[in-house]
Amino acid sequence: MQAQQNRPYAIQEKPLVSFIVTAYNLPADMLQACIDSILALNLDEKEREIILVDDGSETSPMESLGSCLADIIYVRQENEGASVARNTGLRMATGK
Repeated sequence: MQAQQNRPYAIQEKPLVSFIVTAYNLPADMLQACIDSILALNLDEKEREIILVDDGSETSPMESLGSCLADIIYVRQENEGASVARNTGLRMATGK
């Protein structure tokens, strides 16, 4: 999960955009390409958050995504379908 720095006496700014990526048994290279395309956008890391919701895949893609773990918020849940996975991401999103 993404760690946020505590700034005493200051309100942490919300990111401009929240990207919600849902996945179920997708190849790790496809997820990596998706995340890389988001990271390639002209947005500072404070302007974006990437939420990856793994909807109960048989194997976790986390080991394959090691190069971008610091840039994503990863959530793994039981397989409940795409709509539930998107709603999980929406509940977590803090973007404006």
